[in-house]
Amino acid sequence: MKKVGFFRFQFVFILVVLISTLGGIECSSDHTPSGDSDVDTDTDTDLDTDKDTDTDTDTDTGTSLKANGESCDSGSECLSHHCQNEFCCPSGDCCDVVGSCPISYIIQPSCDNPTTCQGMRGDPACNADHQCGTITVDDDSACNSSVVCRPAYCSDADGKAYGADTCTGGKYQTGCPDNGYSTSCGKYLCNNDVCHDSCSSNTECASGYACGKSECRVDSDNDGIADDGDGSGKSGDNPCKGGVKIDCDDNCVGIANADQADWNSDGIGDACDNGEFVLVPAGSFWMGSPDGSCPEGYPGDCTYEPGRFDDRENLHKVTLTHSFWILRHEVTQTEFKALMGWNPSKFPQCGDDCPVNWVSWYDTLAYANELSKHDGYAPCFVLSNVTCEGGGSVGSNYMACFDDDSTSGGIHSADVALNNGATTVYECKGYRLPTETEWEYAARAGSNTAFYPSPGNNGTITYTDCTLDENLNQIAWYCGNANDMTHPVSEKEPNAWGLFDMSGNLWEWVWDWFQSSYDNDIDTDPVGPDTGSKRVDRGGDWRGDARNSRAASRYRLEPAHRSLGLGFRPARSVQ
Repeated sequence: MKKVGFFRFQFVFILVVLISTLGGIECSSDHTPSGDSDVDTDTDTDLDTDKDTDTDTDTDTGTSLKANGESCDSGSECLSHHCQNEFCCPSGDCCDVVGSCPISYIIQPSCDNPTTCQGMRGDPACNADHQCGTITVDDDSACNSSVVCRPAYCSDADGKAYGADTCTGGKYQTGCPDNGYSTSCGKYLCNNDVCHDSCSSNTECASGYACGKSECRVDSDNDGIADDGDGSGKSGDNPCKGGVKIDCDDNCVGIANADQADWNSDGIGDACDNGEFVLVPAGSFWMGSPDGSCPEGYPGDCTYEPGRFDDRENLHKVTLTHSFWILRHEVTQTEFKALMGWNPSKFPQCGDDCPVNWVSWYDTLAYANELSKHDGYAPCFVLSNVTCEGGGSVGSNYMACFDDDSTSGGIHSADVALNNGATTVYECKGYRLPTETEWEYAARAGSNTAFYPSPGNNGTITYTDCTLDENLNQIAWYCGNANDMTHPVSEKEPNAWGLFDMSGNLWEWVWDWFQSSYDNDIDTDPVGPDTGSKRVDRGGDWRGDARNSRAASRYRLEPAHRSLGLGFRPARSVQ
C-alpha cells in the first residue's frame, strides 16, 4: 500500500508541474486561476479523514486546493505549493509582499496592487515610496503620531479635518480652496490655501459656526454668538433663540458675548442679572411626563416615567410668549425676615441661608408685593379682607399679620385681585409667584427627563422611594439624603439655567389653582382655572420621596396651609 501511494504522489506532482509549464497561471481580480476551468470543485462531504493518507494534492479525497491570492495557513493548501504571507502564490508572482511595508503597517496584498500599505494612528511616518491610505505622501511629517493620513483627508488628534488633496505640510493643508468656505477644513475656513486651526473672529469660521474663545463653535441660531462658547462650564444652548433677543454676556445661561459688564462679579452679565434673579427666555416645551406612548413631535424618551401620577401629568406642549425673571434659589430665612420683619421658619437652627418655610400662599403674595416696592416696581396684588393666622381682620393692611413675636402668625385668608387692571399675572409689573407652567419650564431648562440633568447626571429616575438615587442625589435634598431637615440653599448642583433646588429641599407655592388634568388648559401662556379650593405646589421637599422631586410632579394644598416642607421663590415678567 505504501508503494502504490508513492507512485500516486509522483504522478500528481508531475501533472501539476506540466500544467504550470505549458499553460501558466495568471491572477485575476477574483483570486481564481484563469485558463483552467477544470478545477476540482467536488463538495463531497464524505472526506477521508485517515491521518496516514497523503492529502495535499490527492483530488480523490474531494478536497479543493486553494488558488493564487486565496488565504492559506500552509503550502499544502495551495495548488502551486506556495503559501506566502498567508496567501497562496507562486514564487515571484502576485501577493509576494515581504518587506514592502514598514513595521506595524497593515499589509493589504492583492493581485491588483501587491504593495499597498495602510498606515494607522500612531504608526511610524510614511516612507516616500509608500502610501498612507490611498493618498501618496511626499514627506514624513504628514503621518506622525498626531496627524494621520486617511483615504479622504488629514486629521489631527482632535478630529479636525485639514484637506482632501494632500497630506503634506503637517496639520495644515496647503491645497484647500481659498473661496470663503471649505468643507475640507471642517468648521474653519481656508486662508491663502491653508486651513485655519484657530480663530480670532467669525470670518475665520465656516457657516453655522462662530468664534468663541479662539475656537470655532456651533452657532445654532446663526446670530454670530457661539452657543455656550465661553468655557465657563455652564451647559445649555443659546436661550435667545426662538425668543426675545437679549444682549447678554458669555456666562448668562449659555450665551457667548464677552462684552457685558458684571457689576457684582457673580459671573452673570448685567443684561441678564437682576441680583439673584435668573432670566428665563420665552419658548415652548413639553409639560408633564410620558405614560409609555408618544405624542407627535415629542423629543424625549416615551418610556413610562417611573413614579408618575397618572391622573394629573398628561404630556402636552406649551408655549410661553414672554421671558421672565425667577429667583435663583428658594427665598431664605434672612431674605424673608428683612422684608417682613418676621421669620416663621421651624428650622431656625439651620441658619440664615436655609429656605424659609411655614408660609401660607397668602404670605408669599405679601412678600412679592413688599419686594416690588423695595425694587421700585408697582405691586402685583391687591389683598383685601385680610385675616391673620393668629386671629383678627386687618382689612387691606396685610403687614399687620407679620411681627417679631409672631403673635399674628402671617396671613390666613384674603381676597386677592391683580393690580393696575392686569388680566393675568403675566401682565404684572412687579414680583409675583410663577405660574405652574413657568415653574416647570424653568425647572426643566430644556430637558425632558424626570429630573433636570447635570454633569454626571443624565436626569433619569431609578428609585421612586427614599432609596438613594444617584442622579437625584446630585441635585436635591429629599428623604434619601436630607437626614430629616432642610438644608441651606444652593448646595446641590443647579440646572442648565443656573437655578438651584428646583427638586427637593422645599415644595414651592405657584400661582395656579389646582386642576386634576391639563385637558382644559390652553396651550399658550396658561394660568390654570379661574377658581378652585387648592393651590398648586411643586418640586418636592426634604421629607418626600424621589417621585415627588420629578419635574412633572404636582401637589395641591389649601392656600392657608403651612408646612415644614413648604416655601417659595418669586418671579417677574420681562416688560
